[in-house]
Amino acid sequence: MAAKLPFFKFVPAEWISGDITTCSMEAQGVFTNLVAFYWKRDCIMTLVDVQKRFENYPEELEELMEKDVFLASSSGEIHIKFLDEQRSSFGPTKPVRMVRTRHCIKDVKERERERKENKKKINKRKKIENIIPPKLEWVVDYCEKRNNGIDPVHWFNSYKAKGWMIGNSKMRDWHGAVHTWEQNKNKYESKQKQTSGFGSGKYAGHQFKRK
Repeated sequence: MAAKLPFFKFVPAEWISGDITTCSMEAQGVFTNLVAFYWKRDCIMTLVDVQKRFENYPEELEELMEKDVFLASSSGEIHIKFLDEQRSSFGPTKPVRMVRTRHCIKDVKERERERKENKKKINKRKKIENIIPPKLEWVVDYCEKRNNGIDPVHWFNSYKAKGWMIGNSKMRDWHGAVHTWEQNKNKYESKQKQTSGFGSGKYAGHQFKRK
């Protein structure tokens, strides 16, 4: 198709008077991208292709399907009427039986529901794992995961002895407290490397005096 007609006709009057203008601006943006992919693929796309391509916009896809801006055939292919009409001028197309995409809408809703549930589980786990004081095994796992060289037992006992206080304030984020220990550890090791160069060799024990 690209060799015959690399572009399709866009009629502003038809767009303005069509169902697409009743959709949100976000849904209209998704549809604009969809028609470009649809035309590029010679007007052959399945609903599965669409869902994969626009997996971050399930609500917009649901909105477009509810307004019948695009339809799905019984075989799962999608169809955009005004592009199919232009495509037909290049040869006969196989007739398909169009169906309202309520079963497809249900599939999108189910995927969105699962995404939200997974997000809730992740947020719930993060909230639980930030409880003060943390469990020792949480600190052990976190330090091992970061491979930071911090002794988790020493860290845990140190703050436990302080009543889980950082200075005069109550600890609010134990992950951040671990990061502070990491930074202090790295600064100390860096300082040790800088000064260790005078501990041996030609200038070992020599005291430099300013003239």
